[in-house]
Amino acid sequence: MRSRRVLVRRVVAGVLVLAAAAVLVFFSVRGGPPAPRPAEPARSPHPPTGTPSPVPSPVSPSTARPSPSAPQR
Repeated sequence: MRSRRVLVRRVVAGVLVLAAAAVLVFFSVRGGPPAPRPAEPARSPHPPTGTPSPVPSPVSPSTARPSPSAPQR
């Protein structure tokens, strides 16, 4: 009975040693955890080609009025 326990302990210890060695080999071949991907360069939200759109003026156009000092006919 005692020799059977010793045999089971040796088998369990051997399996654990093999598992630890497999983990070490896996991480050394793989190169560790993956490196983060670099960020993509920033892009303009508008397409790079085309003509620029005109910017509206904040002052609204007014109707032409004669100046008070101008002679009236």
